[in-house]
Amino acid sequence: DLYPNYTPSQLFQTTLTKLHSYIHTQLESTSQPKSILEQHILETQNFSPDNLSSQFEEMAAILELLPSEILDIAPLEWERFYTIGMLAAEMISVENTIRKDLLKTRNGVDRMKIVLRELERKEDLARTKKLTMEISEQSILKDRGDDDLIEEEKGVKESEETKTQEEEEDSVVSDGGDAKDLKVGTPSLPPWASSLKKGLRVEYYWNDLEGWCGGVITNDPVRIVNEIILEITFDDGEVHRIPFLPEEKVRWRPGS
Repeated sequence: DLYPNYTPSQLFQTTLTKLHSYIHTQLESTSQPKSILEQHILETQNFSPDNLSSQFEEMAAILELLPSEILDIAPLEWERFYTIGMLAAEMISVENTIRKDLLKTRNGVDRMKIVLRELERKEDLARTKKLTMEISEQSILKDRGDDDLIEEEKGVKESEETKTQEEEEDSVVSDGGDAKDLKVGTPSLPPWASSLKKGLRVEYYWNDLEGWCGGVITNDPVRIVNEIILEITFDDGEVHRIPFLPEEKVRWRPGS
C-alpha cells in the first residue's frame, strides 16, 4: 500500500506537492539550453520545444492559483480529492488504462494513491532519462574524438548555472535584500499554526486603517502544501476565507 500511514489530508498535500515539483522540473527542463544530443533528437522529430514549454508554464500558473481557489471549486473534502486526482492525471498525461482505473475508482483516497504512484514513476523516468542523455552524449562525443566540444559543453552548462545564480542574487539585492538571503531558505509557518482548528480565536492585521481584527475559525482549516486556508468569522460579523501564508505570518497572531 502506498503511504499506508498517511491521512487523506496528508495524501492530498503530498499529491499537490509532488505535482508542483514535477511540473516545475519539466518547465525548467524545457527552458534550459538543449544538449547536442537533445537538439539532434528535436531536429529529427521536427518538434519545437516552445509549445511544450508554454504548456508547462500554463500548468504552473494553474497550480499557483489552485490553493486560493480550491475551496470555491470544491467546497467538500471528497470533491477536493476528486479534483486533485483528476487534475494531476491530466497534467502528467497518464496512459488510458490508468485513466480508466481513475474513472472506475469511487474512493477519492484510492484515486490519489493511483496518481501518486504514477507521479513517482514519471519522476523516476525523468531522472533516468536525464542520466541516460548525459552518458549518451559524452559517449557520442568521445567516439567522434570531440574532446574540445565536450569541454565546450561543460563550459556552457557551468556558464548558464553561474548566470542563473547571479540573476537570482541581483534580484534579491534589487528588492532591498542581500545576496546572503538566498541561503536562508524559504519562509515557514510559525509553530503555533499547527494547532489551528475550528473554534479557535485568531487575530489578523487587515491594514493600517483597520489594524488587528479578531475572529473565530468557523470551519476546519484546509492545509495545502505550505499554507493554510482559514474561514474566519470576524467580530463585526463578516466572514472571510484568508490564506495563512508563510511570507505573511507577521500578519497573524493567536487570539486573545
